[in-house]
Amino acid sequence: MPRDTGSPRMIAKLSPPVADNVLLRRRLFRDLDRARRQLLTWIVGPAGSGKTTLAVSYLHARRLPTLWYRLDAGDADLASFVYHLGMAARRLVPRKAVTFPLLTPEYQGALGVFAGRFVEILTDVLPRGAVIVLDDYHDVGAEAGLHDFLAAALEALPGTLRVIGVSRRAPPPAFARAQAGQRMAIIEGASLALTLTETRALARRLAKGRTASRVALETLYASTQGWAAGITLAVAQVQAGPGPRVLRPTQIEQATFEYFANEVFRSMPPETQDALLRLALLPDATARSARTLTACADIGARLDELVAARTFTVRHEGEPARYTFHPLFRSFLSARLLKTYTAERLAPLQVCAAGLLAEDGRPEQAAELLARAKAWDALVSLIRVHGPLLLDQGRHATVAEMIERVPSAVRRDEPWLAYLFGGLSVSV
Repeated sequence: MPRDTGSPRMIAKLSPPVADNVLLRRRLFRDLDRARRQLLTWIVGPAGSGKTTLAVSYLHARRLPTLWYRLDAGDADLASFVYHLGMAARRLVPRKAVTFPLLTPEYQGALGVFAGRFVEILTDVLPRGAVIVLDDYHDVGAEAGLHDFLAAALEALPGTLRVIGVSRRAPPPAFARAQAGQRMAIIEGASLALTLTETRALARRLAKGRTASRVALETLYASTQGWAAGITLAVAQVQAGPGPRVLRPTQIEQATFEYFANEVFRSMPPETQDALLRLALLPDATARSARTLTACADIGARLDELVAARTFTVRHEGEPARYTFHPLFRSFLSARLLKTYTAERLAPLQVCAAGLLAEDGRPEQAAELLARAKAWDALVSLIRVHGPLLLDQGRHATVAEMIERVPSAVRRDEPWLAYLFGGLSVSV
């Protein structure tokens, strides 16, 4: 198996957001310190409540060695998750030669044994006191085998390692035993809500040192109920307009979409607007891939401006750096893209984005875009090129899902594809 831990395609998935100039929440740091007695700490709260920022700022402040793993829908394929988790561990300790087992079909009936062996190797590789962060856990479906694997892994996990899960949802039922055995600590949305003192500090930081009246800050706190994203939006709107406008967490989608449309998006040059709409097709992008998809020569500089202005864009450091949008901002851009582009105009962009994803080592996401574009020849070619490597990695379910996206009529014209799909359907 090639050691691709330094591959650019994994930078965004395996790198935490930059923790510079964030509000340090000391009271929650103390909660996280106390949670060290448990193997798993679950940070759960709504979008925009500061979950990821809390985790990354805490780990940075405590200088703890960290294996950061940002989950996505592709990790529902357990073999994919296992493969990439081993990659993340090798990336954290690149000087150690280590080989992690692959979850091939014959291990499916002995998941607990496999998990124990995987944890044993992980313990040998990672430094004592290391923290494994599973960010965006909510992006994995409720039925994913990942939950059972992690529950079994927790049973084998020694006290020298610790796991932090970051999610918009409560822990899955598979973790009930860990919770009952007091091996899990939960930091919930109510705790994540900012206090009045924290609201003042955040508002002043966002306002870049400008003063605000006590009444205005108390009104801001009451109207947002300590919701970090709401405070950010409210401060931005107050700065942009003559009067105060308040937002509530229950109105998150409508408020943010209106804000993005009226205050963020509208003020951008048309070429920047179009570039961002196109970039919504990618879960993350480098400056090079962004230039390819947008045909905007200075898109890297424009993205850096959005990062500096905290315009719901995050830069993940690495070689090369990668950019991701806040999920709500990307949702807004995706919705706007579908309204702006006809299906005929959109299809070539989807094919281009799929090519970038495939080049980046994410053929399963490329397949999804090609299916949306109904680019069946390109999809069949993608499976022909990337299928063998995925099978070598034990990712049979991923290949089966890619083939399933191809219409049956097209499959009939490709006998090898129909044969392979039949075999995979039995094995998975």
